Amino acid sequence: MAESIRDAIYEEAALWWARRHESGPEVRAAFAHWLAADPLHADAFDAIERAWDAFGDVLPQADVAEMDAPVVAASVLAARRTARPVSRRWFGAGLLGAAAAAGAGIFLWQKGRTETYEFATGTGERRHETLADGSRVDLDANSHMRVEFNGWKRKLDLVKGRVLFDVAKDADRPFVVAAATETVTALGTLFWVEVRNAETTVSLIRGRVRAEAPEDSLELAPGDLVAFGGGRRLRLVHGVDAAATQAWRSGRLVFDNEPLAIVAERMNDYSTDKIVVGDAHTGAIRVSGSFLAGQTQAFTNALESYYGLSVSRSGKILTVRSKGHSEV
Repeated sequence: MAESIRDAIYEEAALWWARRHESGPEVRAAFAHWLAADPLHADAFDAIERAWDAFGDVLPQADVAEMDAPVVAASVLAARRTARPVSRRWFGAGLLGAAAAAGAGIFLWQKGRTETYEFATGTGERRHETLADGSRVDLDANSHMRVEFNGWKRKLDLVKGRVLFDVAKDADRPFVVAAATETVTALGTLFWVEVRNAETTVSLIRGRVRAEAPEDSLELAPGDLVAFGGGRRLRLVHGVDAAATQAWRSGRLVFDNEPLAIVAERMNDYSTDKIVVGDAHTGAIRVSGSFLAGQTQAFTNALESYYGLSVSRSGKILTVRSKGHSEV
């Protein structure tokens, strides 16, 4: 291939790289068409991403502004033409020189780069974080979440636990939470998602979300709570008390007619004392009430007093059984 043609491909790739922060559907469609037109296009685009990664933090971070796309193209093209590998110092200096020649500021290259990080909480730990896009998240105890942001999308993988999302509006970048086999897509919304065992629960407090499973999907309204399992909808509840579903953020766990087996798991997230449900009949008992997170002994005392259950302790283990069910 003639050098001039190859140079033209690299220049086009550099121009597309410079436009990665433009997230409109027309731009995305045009970029996909350009990539599919020739295998060399994808190779050139990957090479430019590697070149930019090579100099990393060389650029100063103060008083940054966007560099015009032609300046990006000229800089990366010049770097490709060198016979030796691109060093951080050389490439950074070349970029700064091209920017000065064009009368432009320095491009904040991080805009086009995918950012990945994760958050996790342990037993009895809650965590509040503000994400790179301005969205806020609250992680319940024993939760684990991965985050992947770039100029095209905002994706979060909830591995386990429960997280409340207060989503910053960005019409061009969908905010998608993946949980087990389900996904929740939101735009300017307050909602929480929980992954526990094989079940995913979504509760919408404000705004609009769409919950999708392999065999089902629906759009939630504020006050709706939906649970999925095995790729299909298990239950949908309307008019849920938003304050009650968020009480865990202030250290109180509120249960409304929930199976004791699930209630015990949530209580265990907050204490080194662990509740074990001794039999299936006991685990199916429905529990309602408000309890302080971490107060396991007080909770099991309530089970004895109000539900007529028996509780036996062995070290850090509290076993709960229905009276009449003997220990095996």
